[in-house]
Amino acid sequence: MTATATSAAPATRTTPAAACIIAAKAAIEAIVASAAVSASATSDARVAITACTAPPYHGAMPRHSPFHDEQLAFATRENERRARLVAEAGRGDAQAAAFAANRAEVSWLPFGPDDADPEQVRQVVAAYGPFEPEYAAIRRSVALVDPFHRATLRVTGAERRDFLNRMLTQDVATLKVGQSRRGFWLNRKGRIDTDLLIVETGDEILLDVDACAASEVRESLDRFLFSEDVQIEEASTTWARLSLHGPKSGALLDASGVTGADALAPGGVAAGVVSGSRVIAAREDTCATKGFELFVPIDGAIALWQRLVEQARPAGWEAWNSARIEGGTPLFRVDFGQESLPHETGVVRSHVSFRKGCYPGQEIVARMESLGAPKQQVVAFRAAGEETPVSGAQLRRPSEPMGTPIGVVTSSTISPLLRSIIGLATVRSALAEPGSKVAAHADGHALEVEVLGPPAPLIDATSGVGAA
Repeated sequence: MTATATSAAPATRTTPAAACIIAAKAAIEAIVASAAVSASATSDARVAITACTAPPYHGAMPRHSPFHDEQLAFATRENERRARLVAEAGRGDAQAAAFAANRAEVSWLPFGPDDADPEQVRQVVAAYGPFEPEYAAIRRSVALVDPFHRATLRVTGAERRDFLNRMLTQDVATLKVGQSRRGFWLNRKGRIDTDLLIVETGDEILLDVDACAASEVRESLDRFLFSEDVQIEEASTTWARLSLHGPKSGALLDASGVTGADALAPGGVAAGVVSGSRVIAAREDTCATKGFELFVPIDGAIALWQRLVEQARPAGWEAWNSARIEGGTPLFRVDFGQESLPHETGVVRSHVSFRKGCYPGQEIVARMESLGAPKQQVVAFRAAGEETPVSGAQLRRPSEPMGTPIGVVTSSTISPLLRSIIGLATVRSALAEPGSKVAAHADGHALEVEVLGPPAPLIDATSGVGAA
């Protein structure tokens, strides 16, 4: 399913995971050649996009983000700014006309599985306009992203850490105030109900979870409560989420009132007051650059957006998705899902503690650890040539082009910085070693795909050049 960067969001989605962003060569060259491109940089090149999608959804109209009106207002202001610049320059040539015509326009994607309750399905910003300035903000300055596909659970009570330590795959008992960790909530068969970011603030633990699983996760956790001093709130209507990505994101938070954010190491948490509202910032570098996941009470959400957008460029799913693939970050419901075992995700080491006590599904996890390797796992890859294998493309052994599939592409993109096609895929463990060769098909052509190994950043966060 293909659309331009300024088209309306498609009504249905037919790919099972985030697909590639296919950029014109001129657009890629423009980003790579500019070592100091700013967050407000623009390009006359148009970008064709294969829409980055969440799991297939064909149901009712999705919910709007609490930032919906602010997102539309940004596009209006951006177009007014561009028209004003053209008018002030007094130019009427073709280049000026193209600059003015390359308008900002918000496009959307519905996020949610087919069987999701309509109230759970979210309308996620695909793009605010051209791809280049949004991607450039992530790599050179700071981008403001609305992660509306995520939701928040708020866990309070004196025994919250002990309780969650008995429930989740991660060691929560030793989690200190001002720290965060990644983890999973599993079912009794050891499969993933949701991934989580676990944030200890001192007053509560905030659990960042998949939006479509939030209510079910709260209810299933609540069933394990007996007499413990623990309260679990599904806080999606009382707390909002934003994220910042880019080398200047910490400095922006410091200047806005979240003092100490810029000095945090990954896994650190800072709190502050921005425009009169409490803001929690957890350092999470999902895009191979400095990044922060932000939690704010809903009453202060708009004021926080308005403060951050003064210096941060809003970026949609498409630019963020390209950057997170470069960052080697697999996504729940995209690169792995509710049928996955932790060892199949490529992130088991960062999400599972093997030095803690029992939790639901632990026996399966421990057995898989002792066996040494799962049947399949998520890996990073690089594809040869100019064709991009989209999500859902089957992988086979090069010597058996018509043989049994041995894997599937889950995410792919043309990396502007690496000038190559990269992505994530699930493959049989026998072919998961770096240097393994597999074959994919794109537009009827067989493509050579090289496995790069477990997911890891493919670019250097400080220099902006390839690390792989």
